[in-house]
Amino acid sequence: MLRLIKSELRKLFLSPLSLIVIVLLIGYYGYSAYDVCVNRIAPYELHPLPSLGLSFETAEGEPLDSKPAVNRYVHSVLSRYQGTADMTLWQQYMEDYNKCYRRLTKDIDEPKMKEFYGEDWKELLSRNENGTLNEQDIARIQTLYNAESDPANDSALQELNTIPSENTTK
Repeated sequence: MLRLIKSELRKLFLSPLSLIVIVLLIGYYGYSAYDVCVNRIAPYELHPLPSLGLSFETAEGEPLDSKPAVNRYVHSVLSRYQGTADMTLWQQYMEDYNKCYRRLTKDIDEPKMKEFYGEDWKELLSRNENGTLNEQDIARIQTLYNAESDPANDSALQELNTIPSENTTK
């Protein structure tokens, strides 16, 4: 069996066409590995993000103008809660979450909220926060999610507005 393998390998390496194909394959896979390692895993030499039409900022409002800055910020956020999962870490997480939630829900576009959720959007979101959604509320929210997944489908938004609310008389 070993002699058969050696004989087949000798045939491959003696043929000039086989050698060229082997060299090309090794070169292609070597370049592919180099390309992935240099250009995709550590893209520190990319153009600044604003030149690409992208703008990012931290939760505190500081601008992030390059891919390395975004990577550093993501790493700092992800490593903020490292350690042993105990009650103090959970309390710190919940304090940070509540602070961000209050900041992000301070400036709400009320016409957009009325357009998406209906006139009673504040009550709907408060019921969602309290965990007291009924079947009609869940159906309204599910219809909205279906509409978001297909932006060309305006009928889903029209259907959302035709679902009777809980406050209407029967």
